[in-house]
Amino acid sequence: VVRYLQDSGADVEEGTPYVEVEAMKMIMPIKATESGKITHAMSPGTVISAGDLLASLELKDPSKVKKILNFDGALDVSAAEIETDGKTAVANILAGYNGDAEAAAQAAFADVSDLESASSTVIEALNEYLRVETIFDGKLKDDVVRQLAKDNTASLETVIDINRAHQAGDVRNKLVLALLRQVETFSDRFGEGALPEDVLAVLEQLSALEGREYGEITIAAGEIIRQAKVPAFEIRVADLRKQLLDPETDFVALSKSKTLSAGVDLLVDLFSDEDAKVRAAAAEIYVRRVYRAHRIIDLNVADVDGIIACNWSFRFADVPEDQSVVRNGILSVVPEGTALDSALPKILDDFGGKLGDADAASDNPVNVVHLALVGASDDVAGNEKAITAEERKLNMLGVRTVNTIIPVAKKDPSYYAFPQCDGYKEDPLRRNMRPTFHHLLELGRLDQNFVLERLPAVGRNVQVYIGSEKSSKPMRTGPPQVLFVRGISVSPGLVSMAGAERALVQGLDELERAQANSKVNTQASSRIFLHSLPELEGTAEEVADKFSSVMDTLKSRLADRLLKLRVDEIEVKVRIESTDDSGNPIITPVRLVASSMEGEWLKTAAFIEKPDPVTGVTREFCVLGDGKDSVC
Repeated sequence: VVRYLQDSGADVEEGTPYVEVEAMKMIMPIKATESGKITHAMSPGTVISAGDLLASLELKDPSKVKKILNFDGALDVSAAEIETDGKTAVANILAGYNGDAEAAAQAAFADVSDLESASSTVIEALNEYLRVETIFDGKLKDDVVRQLAKDNTASLETVIDINRAHQAGDVRNKLVLALLRQVETFSDRFGEGALPEDVLAVLEQLSALEGREYGEITIAAGEIIRQAKVPAFEIRVADLRKQLLDPETDFVALSKSKTLSAGVDLLVDLFSDEDAKVRAAAAEIYVRRVYRAHRIIDLNVADVDGIIACNWSFRFADVPEDQSVVRNGILSVVPEGTALDSALPKILDDFGGKLGDADAASDNPVNVVHLALVGASDDVAGNEKAITAEERKLNMLGVRTVNTIIPVAKKDPSYYAFPQCDGYKEDPLRRNMRPTFHHLLELGRLDQNFVLERLPAVGRNVQVYIGSEKSSKPMRTGPPQVLFVRGISVSPGLVSMAGAERALVQGLDELERAQANSKVNTQASSRIFLHSLPELEGTAEEVADKFSSVMDTLKSRLADRLLKLRVDEIEVKVRIESTDDSGNPIITPVRLVASSMEGEWLKTAAFIEKPDPVTGVTREFCVLGDGKDSVC
């Protein structure tokens, strides 16, 4: 601005210059477009840019003010679809346009129901990614662009398209990582262990990329290739059978092995093996694995006339021994062709014969019955009728829950639970989860405050629920919703940065899938809970400090997804090896929390838990840190 030609507040006439500005050593006057009183917005000497306000006019004739009015006519614009399907969204991102990579990957597989279609989707997307990135990998960008221009003189649009895609590397890489996580779920989704060869071929190409910008992708692709080399179902069962027959096998160690995580359900297939030794070993390891979070006192397996019966007694591992209640369980394998209603009375009589009067006390039912129904169909109503017919005897034996296991050829078994609190009727909420999951995932605590509906989950050890808050007061828009992802981890590296990030990303992937469900409203908040089963060494304070440090990093790395998915609480329950006042081994449960409930976003805290000796439900939370260790 060189100078204003009128004082601020003076009148200026339409068409009269009101300011002089200099550009390229030329003085240019700017004229007023209307008459009125001028107010300067700049000072002489100010450097101005396009769009800057130089002055404002209070018009002499207010009717000349151009008003913004609501348009009530019809626009001469043809209608266009705004929403795009998942595959189109993936294609747009791969072409270099901005988009939500995580949501696009989820949507691309939302309606896919078979392995062939899923493989085709991922191969098409990954080949398009490789088509562009292999041109640039290991080369200077300028050299690549010059060569592209030389090779495409008749079609420079091709050069522009390839460059646009490559420059959008960040979002394209996020999309590929999201697609690779979808590939990891194929075996759980479609029940087939082996990945097709054409999928493995494109993963090999991804793992061969050399540039640093592809680091996460090459690692993820390599890990999937490694996991894909896991043998077929029949081979794994045969290997497990061989291991059970090996006299050197330590059953206790095997039951806690990380390698058994995916194979625990294979044991069910061996309950009806032709070799009695295999049947007995499979039953023992199954019980030890399913109840690994408890302390098994003794265990005995008997095989009478080809019928397996495994009896054991156990305690909660996180309750001092002098306060702990001794519990008893039986796993009985009902042979193929034997009806449950005819077999159950004798099973319960045999179980009762193993119990003392104190163990069978019915005031506080703590015992469990597991029934493996070989060759049976999923006749839930028929099994429920057979179980409820024995309600009186079950109550006398102090049975808290009856669980049925239905082996399925070459697939995971079906699980059903019949809890005493429901009169031994089947609980749909616990369907197809291993018998101890309901306790380990603390679903009883959720059920007290929310009306729960289970949603599909991909992970083998994960459950997803939509919860509507219970309230006696009617609400105009319905009760608030919360989306819960709850999982169990058998990985000892959960408290490491890499292990924690992997677990959290898997939880976010489950949330992403669940939030696409039409039953979930757009305002629903999300909460993640993970129960880590491997025992940790060290003190509760050390674990809490490490959790706080890890969460600070992950909040930064994953902030966009955490905010987008409205995650307001993350809970991790870990188990620390310790001893009680009498020197007996005990597990100290520590709850690590990152919560937004107090106003600060995902603020970390840690608590030592004190469970009820009978129910196992935490009755006290004692705060760790900030000088509050004694506050419970």
